[in-house]
Parts: sequence; structure tokens; C-alpha cells
Amino acid sequence: MKTDFVNWDLSLLSIDKIWEYTKGEDIKIAILDTGIDLSHPDLKTGIKDTYDFTGGGSVADIYGHGTHIAGIIGARSTGSGVIGIAPESELLIAKISDNENFKSLTQITKAVNWAIENNARIINLSLETNVNNNSLHNALKVAVEKNIFVIASTGNNKYTVKFPACYDEVIGVGSVDYDGKSYIVSQYSGRGKEISVVAPGECIQSCWIDKGYKKESGTSMAAAFVSGCVALMLSYQKKNPLSNEIGNQKALKKLIEQTSIDLGPTGFDYAYGYGMINPTGLVLRT
Repeated sequence: MKTDFVNWDLSLLSIDKIWEYTKGEDIKIAILDTGIDLSHPDLKTGIKDTYDFTGGGSVADIYGHGTHIAGIIGARSTGSGVIGIAPESELLIAKISDNENFKSLTQITKAVNWAIENNARIINLSLETNVNNNSLHNALKVAVEKNIFVIASTGNNKYTVKFPACYDEVIGVGSVDYDGKSYIVSQYSGRGKEISVVAPGECIQSCWIDKGYKKESGTSMAAAFVSGCVALMLSYQKKNPLSNEIGNQKALKKLIEQTSIDLGPTGFDYAYGYGMINPTGLVLRT
């Protein structure tokens, strides 16, 4: 009997226990990236809507990064591919990188506004820039004010946290690896006071272009992991109303602080933030 490939991170963090309750149903996640492989068997049924902000006329991914991120978040179970963290979530695909992999802050800002207009519950930004852009920042503020959860990678320069992850309104995610005994911050993972949490980002197998699969590493992968976990949390809440329901970014940051697995020095630190994302704590509050 064929089965889906399950990444090490999903196994170690017991995502399968959460799948007994929810797989991210009815939660829209906007992925602002290089597009997507529209014909990939693990992804095509999960695509809810698309928009090309590059002027190229298609969201087809020629680089693979966006396809990889989409797979981490929402790859469907086909019995022969990979499976995402929230395999029944709905993917909103915004292509913000052109065919020369150039992405402008204007395109990113427009894509954030598009995600808002299309009722995304989560915006995943597995991207980074050195530029503090007021228009982008204001768009993200509007998203957060509308109770959309904004997740971004801290960047792959270990010395700083890049924009947009370093904005106060955003949940900045760094990367960790697992050495067989413990979680260790990835050498490249962006560090700083702006980091919120870390998640698995090393050697993550996911979807790739031309209906393929590939292992990739980076804070981009870690951010996608957190976005998938938040989708599970939101879907679980819809099915099981909670007295302490998480309805906005501020409450989510507080829950992450309370439930994450502390790593490194006790309490908050610049490498791990509040620690390793704890999916069962985040979703099931156990």
C-alpha cells in the first residue's frame, strides 16, 4: 500500500494527533511567493484562487520556491507524494516574483491587499528585504487590524531579522534543525529581538516544479510550518468553540509565548525567540 511521505518535523511534533481533529478545513492561506506548479498532483486541488502581480500573465512557478512553500503548508494526501501540515486548507496563490526572480515591494504590497480582499485568514511571507517600506508596512497593519494572521521568515542572514518579519505586527519565524537529540538553531537563521518563534527549516521535503519533489532548507520553510500550524488552530476553533479563542495577532503572539518549547537560554532570546513552535499546545491547548 502506497503512503505519503511525512517529513521529520511532522513526525517529531505529532501533527498526526492534530489531524484526528482537523486538517485545516475552510481556512484560506495567502502565499506570496514565486507562484505554484498548477499541475502538481499534491497541490492542484487545494488552489482556491490565484493572481499574478508580475505582469507575466500566469502564476506558473519556474523557480520552485513558491511550490515548495505551498507544499509544506497544504499538500494534499495522494498516497504517493508528500503531505502538508494543513492538507485541507485553501491556498490563495499570489505570484510576486517575475521570470527573472525579481520581486518589488510594490508587487508585495499589492499582493497583501489582494489577500485582504479575498478574505485570507493567514498571509505567509517566506521572503525578506533590507528595505523598510511604509506602504508595505501600512498594508500589513491593515491586515492585522482585520484579524488576519501575518507570518514571515526572519531571513537567512544570522546577524539580523529582515523586513517584514521585524515589524512589530508580524510573527517572525527562525529555523531549527534536529540532531537526533535536540533542536538547534540553524546556522543561517536570522537573529534579533524581533524574532517570535522558531520552527523546523532544515532538509524539508516538499513539492517542486514539474510535478517533482525536493529537499530545501531556510527560514522560509520554517515560516510555512508555522502558517500551517495556525491554519490547524483556526480550523479547530471553528469546529470546537473555545472560551479562549484566538482571534487576532496579539492573542496569537501571547499563545505562542505561553505554549512554545523553550530552547537555548531560559525564556526569550535572540536566536530562538520564545522557543520551538508547539503544534499540539497551539491547536489543542494541551
